[in-house]
Amino acid sequence: MEKENTEVTAIATDAESINECVELAKKHATRKVYKLTVRVGDEDSEEFATAFFRKPNRIEFAAAVAVQQRDPVKAKQMLLNTMFLEGDRRVIDDDYAFMCAYLSVDEMIGLYYGDLKKN
Repeated sequence: MEKENTEVTAIATDAESINECVELAKKHATRKVYKLTVRVGDEDSEEFATAFFRKPNRIEFAAAVAVQQRDPVKAKQMLLNTMFLEGDRRVIDDDYAFMCAYLSVDEMIGLYYGDLKKN
């Protein structure tokens, strides 16, 4: 399958991908699934890898936060490994693909500030 020469390191948002994620969420009994497609090898590669991820739970997130200050890359690698559901493992195992996936971890975790009111 040939892809356009555009940056594809992004979480898929097209209708077909969303339907695929909904089915995988049911299969894996999780609320939300993310489909991530990244280049493999280097930025000029025409080879792509796609994998599916879920949000981490509190224990997985806490373990990554504990590592974050001394090794932020290791923390994101821990999260990607625990969040991985299925798909092409090269998203995590290939160095370039991992660096691209690393940039999407925060979006997959999707933390937002609450609304704090002061009197």
